[in-house]
Amino acid sequence: MADTTYDDVLGLIDEVAGRLDPGQRLARLFGLMAPLLDRVEREDQELSDNPVLSTSDAVRELRKAAAGEPADVDAAHEQLTEVGLCYSEDQAPERHLVSQSAYAAAAWLRLLAGRQLRTTATRIWSRRTPRRRSHGSSTFSPGPGRTRCTFTGRTP
Repeated sequence: MADTTYDDVLGLIDEVAGRLDPGQRLARLFGLMAPLLDRVEREDQELSDNPVLSTSDAVRELRKAAAGEPADVDAAHEQLTEVGLCYSEDQAPERHLVSQSAYAAAAWLRLLAGRQLRTTATRIWSRRTPRRRSHGSSTFSPGPGRTRCTFTGRTP
C-alpha cells in the first residue's frame, strides 16, 4: 500500500462507488463525513442577526436528513454555508477544518435534496467582501439579517 498513488486510491473509490446505488453512495459519504460534524456542531458563534437555525441545530437537521427523517434542509444548508464561508477566512487551522467540514455537509445536503438549496450568504459576501489587510481581528457586518463574520488572525 505504500506504493499506492493518490490516483490509485481514487480509482478504487470509483470502482466501489460504481457498484452502489445513489442512496448507498450518499450513506457511505455521510459515514465518512460524520465524525467531522461533531466539531462543527460545537460552534456557537452567532453569524447572523436573525439566524433561522443555530449551527448545532443545522447539524442536527443534517443528521435527521441522513437518517431519512423529515428535516429543514434549506435552513440547515444556509447555516452550514455561512459557517463554511465565515470560518474559511480565519487563519486558525482549526477554523479551516470546521469551514471545510461545514462546506462538505452543505454539499452533501444538495446531493441528498437533488436540487439547489437556499443560500444567501455567498451572494451577499461576494458583493461586500472587505478588501483590506489586517493583523488582528476584523468584523464584516453587511446589515440586519445578513451574515456577519468575525475573523481572528491575519486576513489577506
